[in-house]
Amino acid sequence: MPRRFLAAAAACGLLAAPAAAGATSTLPRLLAVDYGRFSVRPSQIVASGDGSRIIAGSAAWIGRNPDPKQPGSQFGRIAWTTWTASKADGIGVVWTDNCEPDCAVGTYYPLPVKLLATHVRNGVYTQLVLTSLIPVDGRKSTVRLTLTHLTGTPGYTWE
Repeated sequence: MPRRFLAAAAACGLLAAPAAAGATSTLPRLLAVDYGRFSVRPSQIVASGDGSRIIAGSAAWIGRNPDPKQPGSQFGRIAWTTWTASKADGIGVVWTDNCEPDCAVGTYYPLPVKLLATHVRNGVYTQLVLTSLIPVDGRKSTVRLTLTHLTGTPGYTWE
């Protein structure tokens, strides 16, 4: 191609990199739901097999799901600030069911958290670090979760 055409095409944005349109498909994915739903920038992460711990966004209330036909609908979305080939940073809330008197009717309590996903293997993040401040005394708490394959199944979970 003549140089003038290439320069004009570049100026008009006609020579965008092929991956630019589908850039999210080449980025690492994160386990969003136990047993194998991976996605780029998930809005929520179910970090326990029984749904008693959900990482999401803030909500205007504390308690049970007001619409049990839509699990997780009561929680907001994780705000991802960075998502690259090597790490993802986000801000969210860990919602933990106190399971009193049992997990089916327990109350979810929020704890603001910073998320850091790292250690990419085969196109997925394999480590998720949650950092928060303990409300009672202001101490910093760090929890490291590792992506684990469930033996004898095609599924995965966070441990």
